[in-house]
Amino acid sequence: MIILKLGATVVSVLLVSFLLESTYTSLGYEDDDFLVLGTHTFSSANTNTIQNTFAALVMGMPIFIWQLRVEELNDELKEKEIEQERLVQLKTQAELHALQSRINPHFLFNSFNSIASLISIDAQRAENMMVQLSDLFRYSLNSEASNFVSIAEELKIVETYLSIEQVRFGENLDYEIKVHPALFEQQIPRFLIQPLVENAVKHAISKIKQGELLLEIKTCEEGIVISVFDNGPSFPEPLVPGYGLQSTYDKLNLLYHNQHKIEFVNGFEKQVRITLKPPYPDDQKV
Repeated sequence: MIILKLGATVVSVLLVSFLLESTYTSLGYEDDDFLVLGTHTFSSANTNTIQNTFAALVMGMPIFIWQLRVEELNDELKEKEIEQERLVQLKTQAELHALQSRINPHFLFNSFNSIASLISIDAQRAENMMVQLSDLFRYSLNSEASNFVSIAEELKIVETYLSIEQVRFGENLDYEIKVHPALFEQQIPRFLIQPLVENAVKHAISKIKQGELLLEIKTCEEGIVISVFDNGPSFPEPLVPGYGLQSTYDKLNLLYHNQHKIEFVNGFEKQVRITLKPPYPDDQKV
């Protein structure tokens, strides 16, 4: 490529110089410089043309070599940037898979205890609870799936989790899920809601005699709002994120960056509220 560029430049200089010198000669302008090679003496016009062409060749070579090196460095830089971006994506994917596959060990401990206590009392309920626990594991370990799922799919695993917990708490746990059907196909991060519900059960419902929990998903001007209400004790101040909330923080930071908001509201309508700002992700992989 460099030879072609240099050759094109030399030929261009040669033609331009020849035309200019021919024009000057026809107008009566002629230099006193003459190039002599052996017994042959070149005219002033030809001498200037040869000198200009030689100068273009001598000066053009280092310029084109430098340009070639700059292009090579740019290509290397682009390759490194692409590789860096790929590494960042792989790191993000690995972190997301790690977050998705984590199930609170305290929840597992309590679930196994409940199953063990049910075996001698109600074997069928114990078996059903084991199947539900298996479904929960399968969902959390599905690392080959997209990082985003429909709200309808996420709600299935939330209901599975709550049905397991209701075996433990019985009539002391009353829950309701309110979602407009138009939002069922909306994409949200996998395993986003379940840790919020688990946090409410662990830190609120388990602390009182009659626990009530409401999961509500709706839209507003800011985006999609996911709220988990409970009637348990107020959030402590300052709030120190536990196992479930920290995984939620990490996941939203990886997938949404600054396009989300998490709020903890005490009072009559105590709730944890997540707002996902548009544009919403479409079933994509990071």
